[in-house]
Amino acid sequence: MQFVSSRYTTAITAALFALSLLAMLASGAAWAQEGLAAGRAAIVHGTDGEGLRLRSGPGLDYAVQVTLPEGTRVQVLEGPQVADGHQWFRVSSALGSGWAAARYLVAEERVTLTASSASAGQTLQMRIVGYHVPSSAAPRTATGTAPRWGTVAVDPQVIPLGSRLMIEGFEGMIFVAEDTGGAVRGNIIDVWFDDPEAARRFGTQTRTVTVLGR
Repeated sequence: MQFVSSRYTTAITAALFALSLLAMLASGAAWAQEGLAAGRAAIVHGTDGEGLRLRSGPGLDYAVQVTLPEGTRVQVLEGPQVADGHQWFRVSSALGSGWAAARYLVAEERVTLTASSASAGQTLQMRIVGYHVPSSAAPRTATGTAPRWGTVAVDPQVIPLGSRLMIEGFEGMIFVAEDTGGAVRGNIIDVWFDDPEAARRFGTQTRTVTVLGR
């Protein structure tokens, strides 16, 4: 009798596990992107301008410690762990560390491969200008996103909108061409700063820009 109960309990446990797995799949559980693993580098991607929230633990109930802008480079420290229909990795960046949902991380080498397939890798000497628009003006970019650190304005005739860029002096940061401007013509790029004083201090500088592709 005890043996039968044990078998019955085991069967129930297996059934519950299967149901949990099906529920996670049905709810769109985000499994780890290819190439993500401890010790690897990744890029924040797919946040639609909202940024990636790093939490104090692997789950949605944990407090947000910092929000990383789109295009930020991170180092994967550990994981994955499954919680709330997501896989989570603990990552570190120049802005802070915490647990991130894998669906918003792309392995760095995959970004590089995508860029190569788009015949990117071109380097340009550009005039880089710091810019900021007060939040009271409810600024929006030419592509409809809210500007943030990582947003740049370009001349689409020189750099196509949607391109990802690396700018000399901002190592570890990938910028996204999301905006245009009346004064942004030719070899000029405007870099958004969240702090207007930082934008003023940066002013205008000549730096090397590497186009990674879209």
